[in-house]
Amino acid sequence: MKTHRFFFTIIILSFFAASTFAQTGLQKTFTSVIHPGESNMLFFNLPGAVDVEVWDRNYIRIEIAVKTNLKNEEVFNYLKELGRYEIKQDYNTYYLMVLNIPNINGHVFVNRNELKESFKFKITVPWDMDVDPRIDSDMTMDYSANDNDGNISSSYEIIQ
Repeated sequence: MKTHRFFFTIIILSFFAASTFAQTGLQKTFTSVIHPGESNMLFFNLPGAVDVEVWDRNYIRIEIAVKTNLKNEEVFNYLKELGRYEIKQDYNTYYLMVLNIPNINGHVFVNRNELKESFKFKITVPWDMDVDPRIDSDMTMDYSANDNDGNISSSYEIIQ
């Protein structure tokens, strides 16, 4: 009987340990809207996977999924309030818009632990906007476009 109780205790403790280690950090999703103005081409220089979709609206919708090793939601919200995950757009003279997140550069430490982050982006653009993603050397791009009876469907996928 004591042997069964011992094994039962071991099994319960292993489930508890597994569930504790499964909670690795926080994940949040943010959405922002950008009006392209007179820009007709979009470049982006974003860390992580990027999925681009086309729609019939005249603005750009950006959805950012951020996964961190943080356990404290207040610290996560504070970093967001400081503008760490804010998307910036830059324009040049050729009607070109570039999207990036400049505030994620540099190292952040929380309680002597380095902040680790991963990103996924979903960008929805107007149908008449050209998208040309900037690709780092360690990234590949999958692009497809169809033109059937005047309907244009485009999708881009950046895979790291």
